[in-house]
Amino acid sequence: MSYNNKGLMAAMIVAGYDAKEGGQVFGSPIGGTLVRMPWAIEGSGSTYIWSFFDDEYKEGMSQGETEQLVLKGIAHAMARDGSSGGIIRLVTVSKDGVSRKVFQGKEIPLVLGDMAEPQTNAATVVW
Repeated sequence: MSYNNKGLMAAMIVAGYDAKEGGQVFGSPIGGTLVRMPWAIEGSGSTYIWSFFDDEYKEGMSQGETEQLVLKGIAHAMARDGSSGGIIRLVTVSKDGVSRKVFQGKEIPLVLGDMAEPQTNAATVVW
């Protein structure tokens, strides 16, 4: 697909499930290589969250744990990348089929990063 559309540049994540191999994830960076990986991230915000996934992903995570990890990871990317944001569309492919979830507004985890949580004091109280 990448080579047949020379004017189009896209990094892709290709994933699926079959009875023989189970769940599979392949990363396809802009160069067009297709590599099987335990997890894959792509997009403009991905550079901000590689170390987050390196630290947080654990082999054998449940579907729910994995979905929460992805939700948090995308929230981190959105907090740091001006081109990522607004809404999270999460698609899960499993032996049971495909499920789609949409997160927006207060459903997206708040990521303050290295900022201290705001404290109320006399200087910040507006009368």
